[in-house]
Amino acid sequence: MIWDRYGEAQTDYCVQQGLDPQSPLCAHIILSGSVLEVNDTAEAEFAKKWLFWRHPEMKDWPSDHDWFFAKFNITKVWRRGYMG
Repeated sequence: MIWDRYGEAQTDYCVQQGLDPQSPLCAHIILSGSVLEVNDTAEAEFAKKWLFWRHPEMKDWPSDHDWFFAKFNITKVWRRGYMG
């Protein structure tokens, strides 16, 4: 089971609104699920295309580190946008 948390604090939204990014007034979502290695060639090529478009420096990372492409299979989403 993997948990990951995202929120408005990961963007400039809260700062632009004059809010503290750690404030409960800035909404958060918590995602849970599992990470699955991508074995499908078409899906792996799609992932590779977008990863290297977003992070071109990664094309030159050493291949002997056993990198692989994966996807996050989300099973639950919890949106926390309240205080208390």
